[in-house]
Amino acid sequence: MEKKKYGKRYQLFLIAAMLLFASACGAAKGAKEGDKGETKTKEPVELAFYFQNGNWTEERFMDLFGKHIQAKFPHITPKLILQSKGPVEDFIASGTMVDIWFNTASSVPMNISMAIDYDMSELIKKNNFNLNQLEQTSIERMRSMANGGLIGLPYSAELILLYYNKDLFDKFGVPYPKDGMTWDDIHHLAKNLSRNDGGVLYRGIRFNVAFGLLYNQLSEAFVDPKTSNATLQTDKWRKVIDNMTRLYQIPGNEATVPQITNPLKGFFEDKDTAMFVGNSANAVNIWEMTKTMNWDAVQLPFFKDAPGVGSQLEPWYAEITRQSKHKEDAFEVIAYITSDEIQTKLARQGIVPITVKPDIINQFGKDNPVFQGKNVHAFIPWTKSKPAPSPSRSVYVGAAAPKLYSWSYKIIAGDIDMNTGLRSAQEEAEKAVKEAMSK
Repeated sequence: MEKKKYGKRYQLFLIAAMLLFASACGAAKGAKEGDKGETKTKEPVELAFYFQNGNWTEERFMDLFGKHIQAKFPHITPKLILQSKGPVEDFIASGTMVDIWFNTASSVPMNISMAIDYDMSELIKKNNFNLNQLEQTSIERMRSMANGGLIGLPYSAELILLYYNKDLFDKFGVPYPKDGMTWDDIHHLAKNLSRNDGGVLYRGIRFNVAFGLLYNQLSEAFVDPKTSNATLQTDKWRKVIDNMTRLYQIPGNEATVPQITNPLKGFFEDKDTAMFVGNSANAVNIWEMTKTMNWDAVQLPFFKDAPGVGSQLEPWYAEITRQSKHKEDAFEVIAYITSDEIQTKLARQGIVPITVKPDIINQFGKDNPVFQGKNVHAFIPWTKSKPAPSPSRSVYVGAAAPKLYSWSYKIIAGDIDMNTGLRSAQEEAEKAVKEAMSK
């Protein structure tokens, strides 16, 4: 009898103990969840943004970035500092505080030389930021310029591609260009399209020569970054310029230097040019011309001995400045700009995103009437081919490159031979670099 009572009391004791333990655990869990739910209110922060390149307005900045940053980070007030009208060196010397600096890859070496750069590698590691979600040549290009560091993350890019006027191809019964063509294929098309018809001289192809050199597929540099010597008399430069020259010298497709330096007119304005090799941003920047034109685009054609290698990219980078007092907040904002959310918004507006995710890439231009029905993969070529690697850029590229541009116009026009033109460009570039180094 006593044994049974003891067993019953023991059972009741166990039940009570279990209930007490469960209650305690629940309270502890609730306390932990309560602690987790208590988010610390962040101190209000104003972040100053500056775009070194392009004509950015307050309205455009807020539409693309500012309003989304405010919604994502209520404690952050984004402030755009309007672009300085004078030299950027003077703006930096003025001491104006900038937290996030936007610029293109070509401007990065100068920022490093002006000591406004900040290596974000530790912040990238600390925040477990996934670099693999971004196009990799843009990451590697920054590493090459920053001695292995990452002073900026890419969020967009420009490149060169081949636009074509579908009406002219239809008029003369010539098949449209396709992705994956070689320059020899394009030479054949241009030859068939260069003609005089009804008193109108139709041109087969035109180039933005400067962009063709700057983003060249052979990854040739203007200046050796280690020695600061101009490098304009190489076999690779000869090959790049010779390719343009042979296309311009097709009978009926010839051009003078003034015509070569203004290639947009014939294609977008006069509409007497069948193909145009130009910047990916042209379609948006001159929308008033393109919206009345039956055009499309394909990826930059390949050299026969370098299949699948397209244009170099000119990435846009977002960088934290060395002077910023809000580096953690600035990094959160930059990470957000590279996020799926913002990359999708950029893509849908027709701004080349830097993501490698197909579901975002396939939305390119959806909200922009300019791109309706167009070959979007021409604007984001890393879906089908690989961008040419970018050479290490010297801070003196800006001194040397214009010399190659101006002499290339003369070579392409047939006003001067290749050897003389490149030798003259080299001599002028060396002089310009020395002058820049002495300042």
